[in-house]
Amino acid sequence: MRRRGGADPEEAFLAGLFRHVGKIVMHNRHPETYRQALEMSERSELELRDIERCFFAYSHEQVGAAILDHWRFPPLLVLSTLHHHDLALDAAAHPDILHLTAAVNLAGAACLRLGIGRNAPRKSWDWTRSAGMRILAVDAAWCGELLAEFESAFREERKFFLS
Repeated sequence: MRRRGGADPEEAFLAGLFRHVGKIVMHNRHPETYRQALEMSERSELELRDIERCFFAYSHEQVGAAILDHWRFPPLLVLSTLHHHDLALDAAAHPDILHLTAAVNLAGAACLRLGIGRNAPRKSWDWTRSAGMRILAVDAAWCGELLAEFESAFREERKFFLS
């Protein structure tokens, strides 16, 4: 993928890997309840984190950030994990974290649009309206190119990831 928005590629890779570590913890701790939340998410247009809060007193980004903080990961990764959906970061105080988190948000939006990590793509969802796109100040044409590049890379590597 092409570098955009000042995010370091290695940090962005790690932030992307860790953004949903809270889901793993929640599923391992409460497998049946979390399975119900995931099933509800597949049938609904609601965000999974909002559904998680109906079943638990917290969401996966809060759990993930707490775990990474407990493991003494850098604040950059902790805050990116905590805010990868809402991007509620002060741009003046945290410009590097904001750009990293926006890149993670945009990649997550592309996954949702393509159905990666879900049962089916959300073809009707306009992923170009993601918060990450606004923060990174990219246009729809660039996002379309990125989506095509991302989908091609995923198709090429799919067997590796799903084997």
